[in-house]
Amino acid sequence: MGFFKFEGYVLSACLSNNSGVPCILACLSNNLLAGALVPLATAANLREPFTDDEVSIFYRKIDNGSDLVMANPTNGDIFICGKDKILKKYEYPTDKFKGIDFKKAPNAPIQELNSHSIGTLCWGLSKEFKQFATGGKDGTIILRNFNNFATGNEIKAHTLFTGGVTALCFSNSRSTLYTAGGDGCFMSWTIGGKPNPNQPINLPAGAGEELAKMNEIERVPIDEIRLFHDILTEQFLAEQE
Repeated sequence: MGFFKFEGYVLSACLSNNSGVPCILACLSNNLLAGALVPLATAANLREPFTDDEVSIFYRKIDNGSDLVMANPTNGDIFICGKDKILKKYEYPTDKFKGIDFKKAPNAPIQELNSHSIGTLCWGLSKEFKQFATGGKDGTIILRNFNNFATGNEIKAHTLFTGGVTALCFSNSRSTLYTAGGDGCFMSWTIGGKPNPNQPINLPAGAGEELAKMNEIERVPIDEIRLFHDILTEQFLAEQE
């Protein structure tokens, strides 16, 4: 369809809307928030970028260390996270790149909220349930409702020492949030009034055939677990004497 260029390296990007018009948002390496309209037609020359008139690229200076942009496509709200561990709400960019004064401090965001203590890695949005979730390096999930966005419900999910929450997404049909972490765990969380199913969800035909061929992990009898526990206890007590 074509391409265009931002004035800086893209650290993260997402889709949103500006006054009802679809747009692309990007957090750039030079501490800029960039916004561009989604092209409505294929470029006349695929080897040349879309012109500024076609995509209307604008910029906004944001705080140093910003690296993750998030947005609510329904209402156009824009959120930024970075090294300062604060969730910030910004307005859509309105400046041209040539008009940016890099010596001047950025304007204050619309709103600032506490976020993950050692950085935010991922985020997700539930349109149906109007909820917004972020996953952090600290292994926690912060779940927010757009009707009361300032109050976040923190959930301790994955292990801190293995990288925390590395991915998350909302179910399209249930009030469930799925998370994955560097600890190798995949978890599901009930976050609304609609209960999760009591039975496992069946995979489509043919899915998981390779897993089915694997040998089942042999379960350790409970007596052997107790014996192992007693041996470790005796060794620990002997070392303390």
